[in-house]
Amino acid sequence: MLSRANDKPLHLTVPQLAASLVELPTVEGIAPPGVTAQLSLKVQGSPAAIEKQVVADSQGAFTVDLSAQLSDPDAVATGSLTL
Repeated sequence: MLSRANDKPLHLTVPQLAASLVELPTVEGIAPPGVTAQLSLKVQGSPAAIEKQVVADSQGAFTVDLSAQLSDPDAVATGSLTL
Protein backbone atom coordinates (compact mmCIF):
# COMPACT_ATOMS: atom_id res chain seq x y z
CA MET A 1 0.00 0.00 0.00
CA LEU A 2 1.31 3.44 -0.91
CA SER A 3 0.35 6.68 0.78
CA ARG A 4 1.43 10.29 0.94
CA ALA A 5 2.24 12.30 4.01
CA ASN A 6 1.24 15.96 4.35
CA ASP A 7 -0.02 16.16 0.75
CA LYS A 8 3.56 15.97 -0.57
CA PRO A 9 4.03 14.43 -4.03
CA LEU A 10 4.60 10.71 -4.05
CA HIS A 11 7.60 9.68 -6.15
CA LEU A 12 8.33 6.08 -7.02
CA THR A 13 11.36 4.69 -8.76
CA VAL A 14 10.51 1.50 -10.61
CA PRO A 15 13.53 -0.42 -11.88
CA GLN A 16 13.64 -1.84 -15.36
CA LEU A 17 13.13 -5.57 -15.01
CA ALA A 18 12.41 -8.10 -17.76
CA ALA A 19 13.20 -11.64 -18.82
CA SER A 20 12.62 -13.41 -22.13
CA LEU A 21 12.71 -17.02 -23.14
CA VAL A 22 14.80 -16.41 -26.24
CA GLU A 23 15.00 -20.08 -27.07
CA LEU A 24 14.84 -22.72 -24.39
CA PRO A 25 17.01 -23.46 -22.52
CA THR A 26 18.31 -19.85 -22.57
CA VAL A 27 16.70 -17.00 -20.65
CA GLU A 28 17.94 -13.44 -21.23
CA GLY A 29 16.92 -10.34 -19.38
CA ILE A 30 17.60 -6.94 -17.90
CA ALA A 31 17.63 -5.67 -14.34
CA PRO A 32 19.38 -2.83 -12.53
CA PRO A 33 23.17 -3.26 -12.89
CA GLY A 34 24.69 -5.49 -10.22
CA VAL A 35 21.33 -6.53 -8.77
CA THR A 36 20.50 -10.12 -7.88
CA ALA A 37 17.02 -11.17 -9.00
CA GLN A 38 15.02 -14.37 -8.58
CA LEU A 39 13.91 -16.21 -11.71
CA SER A 40 11.06 -18.68 -11.31
CA LEU A 41 10.14 -20.81 -14.31
CA LYS A 42 7.27 -23.29 -14.55
CA VAL A 43 7.56 -25.83 -17.36
CA GLN A 44 4.35 -27.37 -18.61
CA GLY A 45 4.09 -30.99 -17.48
CA SER A 46 6.72 -30.60 -14.75
CA PRO A 47 5.55 -30.66 -11.13
CA ALA A 48 8.27 -28.37 -9.75
CA ALA A 49 9.29 -24.86 -10.72
CA ILE A 50 12.87 -24.04 -11.68
CA GLU A 51 14.24 -21.41 -9.30
CA LYS A 52 17.44 -19.53 -10.14
CA GLN A 53 19.16 -16.43 -8.84
CA VAL A 54 20.51 -14.21 -11.59
CA VAL A 55 22.94 -11.31 -11.30
CA ALA A 56 22.79 -8.46 -13.78
CA ASP A 57 26.13 -7.34 -15.19
CA SER A 58 27.39 -3.75 -15.18
CA GLN A 59 25.13 -2.96 -18.15
CA GLY A 60 22.09 -4.57 -16.49
CA ALA A 61 22.01 -7.68 -18.70
CA PHE A 62 21.92 -11.32 -17.68
CA THR A 63 21.77 -14.69 -19.43
CA VAL A 64 20.86 -18.00 -17.81
CA ASP A 65 21.50 -21.41 -19.37
CA LEU A 66 18.93 -23.89 -18.08
CA SER A 67 20.09 -26.87 -20.13
CA ALA A 68 20.88 -28.84 -16.94
CA GLN A 69 17.28 -28.35 -15.74
CA LEU A 70 15.43 -28.69 -19.06
CA SER A 71 15.61 -31.81 -21.15
CA ASP A 72 13.02 -30.78 -23.76
CA PRO A 73 13.96 -27.66 -25.81
CA ASP A 74 10.39 -27.55 -27.17
CA ALA A 75 8.81 -27.31 -23.72
CA VAL A 76 6.25 -24.61 -22.96
CA ALA A 77 7.26 -22.45 -20.01
CA THR A 78 6.04 -19.42 -18.10
CA GLY A 79 7.75 -17.57 -15.33
CA SER A 80 8.50 -14.50 -13.32
CA LEU A 81 11.46 -12.36 -12.36
CA THR A 82 11.46 -10.52 -9.03
CA LEU A 83 13.86 -8.38 -7.05
